[in-house]
Amino acid sequence: MINKKMVTIMLNMIKKSRLIRKIRILFLPIVSRWKKYTLLYSLIGKKVKILDVGCGNKSPEATKKIVSDCYYVGVDVGDYNQTTDSIKLADEYHIFSPADFANGITTLPNDFDLVMSSHNIEHCNEPEKVIKVMCEKLLKGGILYMSFPNSDSVNFPHREGTLNFYDDPTHVYVPDFDKIQVLLKSEGMKIIKAIKSYKPRLHWCVGLINEPISRIKNKILRGTWDFWGFETIIIAEKN
Repeated sequence: MINKKMVTIMLNMIKKSRLIRKIRILFLPIVSRWKKYTLLYSLIGKKVKILDVGCGNKSPEATKKIVSDCYYVGVDVGDYNQTTDSIKLADEYHIFSPADFANGITTLPNDFDLVMSSHNIEHCNEPEKVIKVMCEKLLKGGILYMSFPNSDSVNFPHREGTLNFYDDPTHVYVPDFDKIQVLLKSEGMKIIKAIKSYKPRLHWCVGLINEPISRIKNKILRGTWDFWGFETIIIAEKN
């Protein structure tokens, strides 16, 4: 039976979660301005249509928690680090074979407000075709968010969790920062932000503190990617 005390605890938990949400909305643009989830927090309350290209790691659940009113379409080559509950939250969920990934995306409508590709393009057999198709799926004024390994990471140290590009055996394409921007522009996209080696200051400081332990354990820790600038980010708008 639910008593008054339990109700009070539940209400306090809700208030606390709302407070945490507000704090995140306030500080995320400061501490990690160009991260994917910072972009998603800017869409809270908006009825947008989102295409998530490479939607593993429970991305449907994470996205819906932030932008609950969005229409979410996830595509991938398999259920990578996914759960049944996360998949159920997607309005559409499509699995395409690696060989037919780009062609599979072409079957979707060209009416998305946001297309996200977070650490996916480096796994694609036809990366340029996938990039072109992602641009095609956007409405005019729509946003493309891409993040992928910095091409310089081919010379980074090897660590568990991937610091050197080749630590992940499923990486098949080393993304070329400049060529991708040229390709995007040829597809009618305007580059809003392009950072080859993303090192947000606060996260970089955390990585600096953790770096000796990361080296000793030979393992990725919080802030390691930011310290090394492992991640490249490109954000573009469709003209």
